[in-house]
Amino acid sequence: MMNRIFWKFKFSGLNVVLWILFGLIFFYNFHKYIFKYGDTGTSPTYSDTPFIWKFSKYVIFMFVCVYMSFKIKNKFRLSHGNWLFLFLISFNLLALVFFYFFSGQIIFDEFEYIIWFILYLILLLIDQSVIDNMVNFFNDKAKLFVSALVLFNIIAILNFILFKRLPALGYEDGLVRFGGGWDDPNGFGFLCSVFAALAIERKWWLILVGLVLSIILTVSLSTYLDLILVLILTAYRGHDKINYKRSLIYVVLFIGLVFILFYFENQLLDLYSIKKGSIDEHIAFKTSYSFFASVDNKYLNFETWLWGYLINFTPVSIIGVIFIFCYWLKMFLSKKRDFFSIYIIVFIFGNLFIPLIKNFPVNLLFFVFLAFDQRINSQINTNIKVVNIETDSREYNEISD
Repeated sequence: MMNRIFWKFKFSGLNVVLWILFGLIFFYNFHKYIFKYGDTGTSPTYSDTPFIWKFSKYVIFMFVCVYMSFKIKNKFRLSHGNWLFLFLISFNLLALVFFYFFSGQIIFDEFEYIIWFILYLILLLIDQSVIDNMVNFFNDKAKLFVSALVLFNIIAILNFILFKRLPALGYEDGLVRFGGGWDDPNGFGFLCSVFAALAIERKWWLILVGLVLSIILTVSLSTYLDLILVLILTAYRGHDKINYKRSLIYVVLFIGLVFILFYFENQLLDLYSIKKGSIDEHIAFKTSYSFFASVDNKYLNFETWLWGYLINFTPVSIIGVIFIFCYWLKMFLSKKRDFFSIYIIVFIFGNLFIPLIKNFPVNLLFFVFLAFDQRINSQINTNIKVVNIETDSREYNEISD
């Protein structure tokens, strides 16, 4: 009895930090909808986010990193893949420093995800027991996090219907796109797409309905493509036997999609005409190569992040793109997939269309899940349990010294 009480006391600090970390990821951006904070350029009825609010997420993040750094045991050897991730991120940072030195400009969108990378490195080095508990914490609380996101989006939808409260990317007598409490249709839609896999496997049918509704109302073509990939990944995961219940779900979803395409043909054509400018921007390929951006002060912005990365960080980015593609292909073809690997696959795929790597908090969650996936697959210390997305929840591992 005393042992169990001591264990709970010992890990109560980690529990608090995990609530802080995942609260930052899932709930921090709710301020955008609640206080109408955002970008006045794209959202005329909103005001710019105060600096203190922007800065606070970095303070919270660094607190988490400092706490986690005390869990480092230095027993985990970095693999070749880990070293390559470290090399690519380090080069990006060096290129951004040179760009600032030559031009006086800070490309903060590129710099921000390098900050989140710090936690990835720490998670590769911390004690295995901490990883066990982090994985189980998320696995146990995932339903709560997803339910909160869906519920808040329903509130935003009802708020628009009843009180005409427009979201950030909603315009009177024009297109209205819902992005939940985040007020970000692309980032929110991506997360809804990935969590649809979890909802199907764990039979959260009511949540799945809310996720699909949320995905549709993002009016994000990239989100729709993400959802298609998620369905492909979850439809076949190397099972020896055909899961007929799961297959029936996909048949129903496919028939529903065909029905929507035919029944709403005119509306979809109108939507395409509205989104045509955005589509053209996403598929536009600029070919002004440079050794890297700082040489001629020509950092180019792209809606497609992988293409922009290739152009702005040449020639090292060529190695990076090849590595990212090989890493993605290996995970895509693997018959052993858990939720973390599905998230990573869809995240990398999504960067073909929009810069998800620059989108907080889905980029931070990417680095957390990337570390989880690599620590699980490393098989260093056999006590770790792989999180199978078919499992509802797990108890925390009781770890003794």
